[in-house]
Amino acid sequence: MCDQEWSLTSDQRKSTVARVAANISSIAFSKGQQVSDADAERAAETAERKAYTVARVEAKTTTGVRPHSETYEAYTRKLASLVLEAITTDHKQAKPAGQNGINTSTVVDLTGEREFLTKETAEVALTAMLAPGSKVSQIKFSTKSFGIEAAEVAARAIENVVSSLTHADISDIIAGRPEKEVLGALQIISQSLAKAKLKALDLSDNALGQKGIIACTSAFAQQPALEELAFQNVGCSINACTSLAELVQNAQELKSMRLYNNMSDDAGAAAIAKILSRAPKLEAFRMASSRVGLDGGVALANSMATGKRLHRLDLSDNPMTGDVAESLAAMLRGQPHLRALNLNDTSLEDAGVSTIAQALANSGMPLPDFTHHPATVLIAANHFCVCGCTPTIPGQATSASCMPALQHIASPLGVTAGEKVPLWPLR
Repeated sequence: MCDQEWSLTSDQRKSTVARVAANISSIAFSKGQQVSDADAERAAETAERKAYTVARVEAKTTTGVRPHSETYEAYTRKLASLVLEAITTDHKQAKPAGQNGINTSTVVDLTGEREFLTKETAEVALTAMLAPGSKVSQIKFSTKSFGIEAAEVAARAIENVVSSLTHADISDIIAGRPEKEVLGALQIISQSLAKAKLKALDLSDNALGQKGIIACTSAFAQQPALEELAFQNVGCSINACTSLAELVQNAQELKSMRLYNNMSDDAGAAAIAKILSRAPKLEAFRMASSRVGLDGGVALANSMATGKRLHRLDLSDNPMTGDVAESLAAMLRGQPHLRALNLNDTSLEDAGVSTIAQALANSGMPLPDFTHHPATVLIAANHFCVCGCTPTIPGQATSASCMPALQHIASPLGVTAGEKVPLWPLR
């Protein structure tokens, strides 16, 4: 293991760019393409910069730095890949980092080609936010990986628009970075977001875990007007959920909370339930594919019963079993605005589905009249027999006459004849 990080001098990098530019021109000529010297040099500079940034990131490990030979190999491998890519693209249409998505006077969306951002490339990507007098209100930094220096630029950009910023999507912004750098970058960006009056915050698709959630505390813990919060696919374990419940104390304005693909288990769901019990205005909740069992499902159902505004609920792919049905049913009966429900693959079986169907019929949700009232009900993969459940729907004398309605419930799509009502997003 080496003591010093691998690096190249400025002259070495300039020499590499010159050779790469010559190779691009030669290869393009052999393929019958016309590439000007300026375009070849521009493509070479872009490829070298990206390859060098990747190599510098990969040079660091959790215990120190990689051997220089391994890092140099990563540099040349990435550079070769980018050169081949450059040959097959239109160099005149190449865009700087951050211009793959949307940039308007109020929206900055960096979504597009994956890239490790440096201080310089971050400044280019966030030009619209850094401009004097900028009034950006919505940002999305996804697919760009922020290290410490790039995060400092992002923080400066956020602080410049703090008076107008209301929606922050910082999902998928730390890919490929070592943990120490990840936690530092998240903390820097979160501290700048704390100064804004956010209505929506999305931290999904970041490998957060408990440490990451704590690092992001500033972004959400003291946001009195926060309406939407998302932690999907972030490693929200039991401990992480517990920390989240302790940190999100002010949930009076919360309308939407989304969690997905986390190993939260019952204890984690019980912790999240504490947040929901403080959210009387909740309209949409998702905690799918999170290993929630019976106890967790009961805790969530009981907590959501404190409000009466639920529009969308997704608890799919959780082994809650049919024993959770009574608690869910009690909650659903008090949700007259419910229009989308996903209980796919929750092991409800006959008795559980029957209990849920009866609750929906009494909740004010437009069932079983699918013709005039758009609604979405997903309840497939629950090991139940449609015929066995149909008598629970009031006004239907036989299972045969009730079959069409419950076929909608049991179908994979579960949509009505009217306009489709998607489970997400909230708006």
